[in-house]
Order: sequence, then C-alpha cells, then structure tokens
Amino acid sequence: MTRGREAPKIQQELKSETLVDLMGGRRIFLGLGAGSGILRLLRRRRPLLFRHGLLAGLPLPGAALHPRRLRSPRMKKVTSMDETSSLAIPVSSADHIQGDLKAPILLVEYGDYECPHCARALETVKALQEALGKKLCFVFRNFPLSQIHPYAEFGAEAAEAAGAQGRFWEMHEAIFQNQDSLGPGLITELAKELELDLPRFLSDLEGKKFEAKVREDFMGGARSGVHGTPSYFVNGLRYQGPRDSVETFVSALEALA
Repeated sequence: MTRGREAPKIQQELKSETLVDLMGGRRIFLGLGAGSGILRLLRRRRPLLFRHGLLAGLPLPGAALHPRRLRSPRMKKVTSMDETSSLAIPVSSADHIQGDLKAPILLVEYGDYECPHCARALETVKALQEALGKKLCFVFRNFPLSQIHPYAEFGAEAAEAAGAQGRFWEMHEAIFQNQDSLGPGLITELAKELELDLPRFLSDLEGKKFEAKVREDFMGGARSGVHGTPSYFVNGLRYQGPRDSVETFVSALEALA
C-alpha cells in the first residue's frame, strides 16, 4: 500500500496533472517533477515501464518528464540477412555440394543428424531445389550438438565415411529418414543397403578417420555465429528470413539472388 505521507500528495497530483492514455489505457502523467509521489510509486510498482519503453530514460531529481519520452522505441528494420554474421570458411571442393557453385543462390546449411528440425529441413531443401532448379547450389556442413544428441557426431562421421566411397548424399538422406533409430546398428544396415565396402567403412568409423573433418565443420560454424540447427547462409551471409513454408522461402531466396 501507498505510504501514508505520500497519499495526500498523490491524490492532489491525480486531480491536477495531465493524463495521457497509451497502449490499452495505461495512464502516464505529464509534467511530474522527480519528487512526485506518483513518480516514486511508479518506480516501485512498475519498474518495467522504466526499463523497457514508456518511461525509459526518465529524468533524475530536479528534471521533469518530457512528452517526447513517451514515444515507443523504434523497431529495428527486419531483413532476411544478418550482415554481421558471415561464413568463416568459404565453400570449396572439400564441401559436399549439390548444384553449380556459379549459381546465383548459394545455400549452406549447418545441420545435426539427430535434430528433428534438420530432418524436416531435408524435405524443405528438396522442395527448394525443385522450385529453383539451376539457380540454387546447396551445401551441407556438420554441426553436431553432441551434448543433447549423443549420436549426432557418429551420424556425421558415418555420412563422411560413406562420402569417401562416393555415397555421401545417399547416406545423408537415409540417416535423416531413419533418425529415430540412429545408432551403430542402423548405420551398419544402411551401409549394406548402399553396397559400401563394409570392412573399409567400419574401419573408418572405428578409427575415427573423419572426426577431424566433422570437427572442422563444427568449428567453422561456431566461428560463423551458428548456435543451433538448422542454420542457413545465403551467398555467404547468415539467413534469418522466412522459412515457414516452401513458397515464402523460395520467394525470399529469389529476392536475394
């Protein structure tokens, strides 16, 4: 409750001060000095008003609230690209690439083989490729979130081991399509189905032959500002535009070409 000595002063201010209704009827008082009882009460009871907008930057003792300070903060312009975040490692022949590197749209995805969003992104990328055709070049890089996905790095190394035998994309797709069963047993079965040289494949996995490659992808993503999966880069810059549907994603990419 309001302290007794402040109550009469606040009641008087309520009668004499100018009231402005903003944002659904919240009342802001103009012309209050810093010693105002209302002002002190607002500071105690509604601190968020001072921190986040309507009364942010309220003057210190001896000043008065200026009406211009009631304006809402300007919203930053929303764009599809984050120009402060770019690929730390340029795309090269060491990457897994679908399409022509000279295509006007170069889409790089950092993904995790145990991430359910990345599994859905597999179908999204296929739809983008169908819609954009030769205008799109797609690159996949590993970003296993091992602390929450215990088989993500194993899946990445398996895809790389299959890639050493020319079957990266087939293993890539098969792992995502069987994501719920990801583990050594599934990987062995997939290797058989893809008719890989099984002893060589298993030896590469057991010897951690592609651990360094997966780690390099991960560190490159971290240096590029990747924190979660899937994360996309378009023509070298971080993409943060719409992807709620294939149509909006296609339109955004075409606008950036």
